[in-house]
Amino acid sequence: LLFRTGNTERMRIDSSGRVLVGTTDTPSKLTVDTDFCVVRSSSDPTINLLLGSSSSITQIYRILIDDSDSDKLQIRSGDTPRVTMTTGGFVGIGQTNPSQPLHVLSTTNPAILARNDSGGTGIRMQSDSGSACSLSFSDLDAHNQGLVMYHHADDRMQFNTAGSDR
Repeated sequence: LLFRTGNTERMRIDSSGRVLVGTTDTPSKLTVDTDFCVVRSSSDPTINLLLGSSSSITQIYRILIDDSDSDKLQIRSGDTPRVTMTTGGFVGIGQTNPSQPLHVLSTTNPAILARNDSGGTGIRMQSDSGSACSLSFSDLDAHNQGLVMYHHADDRMQFNTAGSDR
């Protein structure tokens, strides 16, 4: 079944039941070439990705705009937010209100793992030559209680424990 405007094919449903928009070949049941849009005037426009059959769904992942929470973009497992991006570009993993460009909230230890199975691994902190890079240790009540800081301007390391320079 072909859908045309003028002499140009716009969409087809082939003999296998696949729907093709803007293309004539695909291994998938639905293919949209270039762009597609989900429009919903209210109540969280959502794309649902379902695993299992239509009668026995085993896992649901959702990509949505949460219009009840400042229009944040979320990726959810079922109804549980896993990744949130604010309209300002802050990303939260396990955190729906990220307060930094990357905000990770986890109940596992470690919350972040850097691993390279074919050699060494590392974490790089980089800033301009007049600034400093730091690794801060704190809890909810006391910030920067433990601190390791490198000052680029005068090429020195600073170590703090119990909130004081050592």
